[in-house]
Amino acid sequence: YSVEVTQLLVGGIEVTSSQNNVPLLQSINAGKGCILDSGTTDTYLPVRIAKQVAKAAAAATDGLTDFSNQARQRSYSFAEFQRLPQLTFVLANNVTLTMEPRHYMEGMTLDGGGQVDQWEGKKILTNRVYLEESDGAVLGANAMIGVDILFDIQGHQVGIAK
Repeated sequence: YSVEVTQLLVGGIEVTSSQNNVPLLQSINAGKGCILDSGTTDTYLPVRIAKQVAKAAAAATDGLTDFSNQARQRSYSFAEFQRLPQLTFVLANNVTLTMEPRHYMEGMTLDGGGQVDQWEGKKILTNRVYLEESDGAVLGANAMIGVDILFDIQGHQVGIAK
């Protein structure tokens, strides 16, 4: 289902400014647009915003992570994992989808309440947000954790609630 992204924040830092006179929001909403796809596991964002996302992630974590496609896996201590940024997608009509690090990082274990189990030493985690789409974006199932989504095909609308 296609949605309009009006703002993207990485760790509270807005990354939807302009680059080379091409609005970054336009690249998220271009082509097929930004689609909510419960049949896709991961989230895919346009390559055009990769530098801004990496810069914001590094700023939000004091250089801990850069969200680059080249660094898909990295070792993190539990304290470092806790510093990873939230990804916040603000959609039209002021609807917000927030991805916690536990939603987009793979390799940790969760307790019975859905919280991350603390670990000792380092653990290899894999980032499941890809910055490689030519145009448009896909907010996959990992962007939908913690929300209920109603796809109203006949009404041509989508409902999102925590």
